[in-house]
Amino acid sequence: MFVSAREVILASIEKDIEKLARQLGIEALEIYLERELKAFSPTGEKTNVLKSRAEFLSAWKKSGLKIFSILEANDFSGDVKEEVDYIVSGIMLAEDMEAEVVRIDPLPKKEGATGKEEAIEKAVVILREALNITRSSSIKLGLENHGVLGNDPDFLIKVIDRVNSPRLGYTLDTGNFYWSGKPLSRVYEIMEELSPRVYHAHVKNIKYPPHLREKAREVGYEYGKYVSPVFEGDIDYAKVMKILKKAGYKGDFCLEDESLGKYDFSTKKEILKKDLAYLKSLLPEQ
Repeated sequence: MFVSAREVILASIEKDIEKLARQLGIEALEIYLERELKAFSPTGEKTNVLKSRAEFLSAWKKSGLKIFSILEANDFSGDVKEEVDYIVSGIMLAEDMEAEVVRIDPLPKKEGATGKEEAIEKAVVILREALNITRSSSIKLGLENHGVLGNDPDFLIKVIDRVNSPRLGYTLDTGNFYWSGKPLSRVYEIMEELSPRVYHAHVKNIKYPPHLREKAREVGYEYGKYVSPVFEGDIDYAKVMKILKKAGYKGDFCLEDESLGKYDFSTKKEILKKDLAYLKSLLPEQ
């Protein structure tokens, strides 16, 4: 296990992503591949990875930073071929960057426009086709528990079971399960249920008043107020790491601190330093 970070978090503080990563002691990143197939270079410029692929790949290789995952902003309510092509592009980029996982958002953008079963079937069709086209690849896909339906364990498990591919697992975002209104103890139970198929992990935190931690809450209850730095929140990442280690997880804990927007510019870097120190101090011996 190791600690990584989303490059967009770093870019929100310092344009030169590589420079800030070095300052913070970050050795691995997740790269966001936009739907238009643009992504950040190490120095913070947006590059079209189709038009400038060789230069893009060379720049990241020279940076020496490990790219563990590619993040996509999927829309499973749209055209099947368009979505399959986007996922295939992410897999191909992951191969070129020697990454291991492509993060997938398996939801329709307009949640509630379709029922759960229809959303499951659409996800299954898209994912099966993308995996079939790339059947010679070893790159894994990680469904993130994102949005209302995506934080329903039944939805996630049914998609995984129906696709039935060892390359399909989860991007576990423990903060999202807590955001969705589940009591803290239930968040840990869900993590244990999903842990054997976790291929990637996002890290954020929320600090609710003590009387709310074990109560069911409405989705996103006062998130902007209670979202917190990772080291201050209710989710115990020592416990999270213990759960995943027991399941044999060897991947990353990708920092995605969404509390940074609450703080002034001069404070953000210090919060990231504390987040990283906290997570690194908890890493179990390999």
